[in-house]
Amino acid sequence: MFKTILLLALAAVVVAIVAIPKAAPASRVAVLQSLGQTAPRNGVQFFSEADYSRIIDKVASTGGDLAFGTVTDTDAPLSRIEVSASRNAYQKQRRAAKLDVFRRQVIQRLSYTRLFDHPNLAAAINRANLFFGEGRSTRQYLILIADGDSQPLPAVKNAHVLIVSVSGHEPQIPNARVFESVAAAIDGIDLNDEETEK
Repeated sequence: MFKTILLLALAAVVVAIVAIPKAAPASRVAVLQSLGQTAPRNGVQFFSEADYSRIIDKVASTGGDLAFGTVTDTDAPLSRIEVSASRNAYQKQRRAAKLDVFRRQVIQRLSYTRLFDHPNLAAAINRANLFFGEGRSTRQYLILIADGDSQPLPAVKNAHVLIVSVSGHEPQIPNARVFESVAAAIDGIDLNDEETEK
C-alpha cells in the first residue's frame, strides 16, 4: 500500500514538472541605421527616441541583448546592452539606469552633423553577423534602416531580416521583409515565434 502511494506521488511530481511552461529563450535584436546621403532624399525614416522605447519594451518581454549601430564610411563596433526581464522594483531601477546610459549612446551615434557618400553597409552587416553568432538558442532579428546599395552585401546569418526602406530603393537581401516605418518593423518582431533556424 505504501509503495503504491509513493509511486502515485512520484507520478504526480513528474506530471507537475512536465506541465511547467517552458521559459521563452532570450532574444537578440540588432538595429542598423544608415547615415547615407541618399536615405533622406529617398524618404527613408530615421530611428527615433519613440522607436527606442518600443524596441526596449519588446526585448524586455523575454530578456536578451540589443545592439545598435550606425552605417557610416567606417567600420565601427556596435553599441550593446543586455536587457533583463525585470521582476521587481529593484531590478527595474537598475535596468532603467543602464538603459538611460545606452539611450544616450544611441542618441550620440545618431547626432552626426553630416551624412556619408559611401556608407559601408557590408561592414555593418558583418558586425551584426558577429553579434548573432554569439547567440545560443535565441530568437534573433536584424532591423536594417537603409536604402538600396550597389555594393555586394554579405548574407545575414542566423537572423530574421526586417528592412525599413521605400519601394524600389531597398537593399537586396534574400528573405528580408520590407517595412515603410521603423514602428512597423518593430511590431514585426515576434519573440514568441519559433526560434530562428541555425
